[in-house]
Amino acid sequence: MSTQKILIAPHPTLRQKAKEVLSVDKKMIEHFDALHDTLLAARNPRGVGLAQPQIDHLWRGFATYLETSLQDDPIYRVFINPKIIDRSDKLVTGVNPRSPDLEGCLSIPHLYGPVLRHEWTTFTFQTLDRNNELSDWHTETFYDFAARVMQHELDHLDGILFTDHILEQGQPLYQQMGEELVEVEPELGKD
Repeated sequence: MSTQKILIAPHPTLRQKAKEVLSVDKKMIEHFDALHDTLLAARNPRGVGLAQPQIDHLWRGFATYLETSLQDDPIYRVFINPKIIDRSDKLVTGVNPRSPDLEGCLSIPHLYGPVLRHEWTTFTFQTLDRNNELSDWHTETFYDFAARVMQHELDHLDGILFTDHILEQGQPLYQQMGEELVEVEPELGKD
């Protein structure tokens, strides 16, 4: 297992734009193996997504560990060179407007807040094929929580943190203190 240290804001790598993956070599495979191991090892909180910049690699790739509509157990997936090609006009803070989802981030521990995001998104992306080479392009639409995670991780590839959206949208920010979430000044979420 090759877990990596997850960078914590305000680390400068988290604010840089990641580079497109043009080819895969042994080193690149090691970076994606490290992403896998680090995401699955994340606890308190458990991670559902992790981007290459969060482990100090500026490549356009991220991984998710999410349940799907086809099975209850989460599955691990890699997305390389992802791009949004379509999205809903409707912005939501979660499935239930009366109870917004609170986003968090492994690179910003103990801070949470609602973020307006597209209700659904269609992505085009590559992955690693059986021979550990870049696959052909795939297109897939993600809904609800999965769409939220995909948008959050894509933001990481462009140097954007969820707290940037909180500040821009004027949403509340909460800090976990023991078992409670306490509202704090949104400015706390700035680098």
